[in-house]
Amino acid sequence: MMQSVNRNDSKSDVLALCGAVPMHRKSTGNGVPLLKKGAINLYMNMPCPLKVVTKMVITEFAEIYNASHAVPIYSPMLHDGYVKDGKNNIPAYELQNISRAMTRGIELTASIKLPYGLTVSDELTFLDSEDKSKGQDLLYVPDVTNTLKLAYGAERSGFNGNIRVVSVGTQWVENNVRADGYTLVNAYLAKKVSSDTSLFFGVDNIFNEDPAAYGNIGGAGSTGTCFYGGLTFTL
Repeated sequence: MMQSVNRNDSKSDVLALCGAVPMHRKSTGNGVPLLKKGAINLYMNMPCPLKVVTKMVITEFAEIYNASHAVPIYSPMLHDGYVKDGKNNIPAYELQNISRAMTRGIELTASIKLPYGLTVSDELTFLDSEDKSKGQDLLYVPDVTNTLKLAYGAERSGFNGNIRVVSVGTQWVENNVRADGYTLVNAYLAKKVSSDTSLFFGVDNIFNEDPAAYGNIGGAGSTGTCFYGGLTFTL
């Protein structure tokens, strides 16, 4: 449940929270400040997979809002990394600074409009990366990714949605371990209920695939099948 609270100091106000704000701490475990002065603070404390999905939605909303408002929305979850040690034997990410790195690639996109509001599109990316300080490939950077999407949009009914087939190639997960590629199938549906409000629902990893690499490409693939939904509005 979301609720509004005020922090009784001169630095910040919390717009909303999910879970109690740990006021005895000033930052997350990764050193990201919990609150930011001169911003509308949004604090979210929730476990995966809900955190992964919420982060995607909040990031998109914050980018749109901050582009047209003087006082920005700030949330530590949008800047925080992942802890090194996972739970239940599930590995997690760790963000590290690399002094010299290189990433290059080629991206190909194509789309075809079909009758009845349908569109088929494809995004294919080939990547090459290197940690130049060590002369090794960067971890968790797949050599190829592809997203095939069938989208539907009907302005009169207010419905829009898509089915996405996300394929990820091989990638290094440790210095001597190269994970196999995998394919996930995701779906999304939204209904516009008013001029500024929409309801949405989605399913990531419909067939509950178990990826060889625990990545976040195309959704919460590392958590098995993930259901999410919510409400979006335009200010």
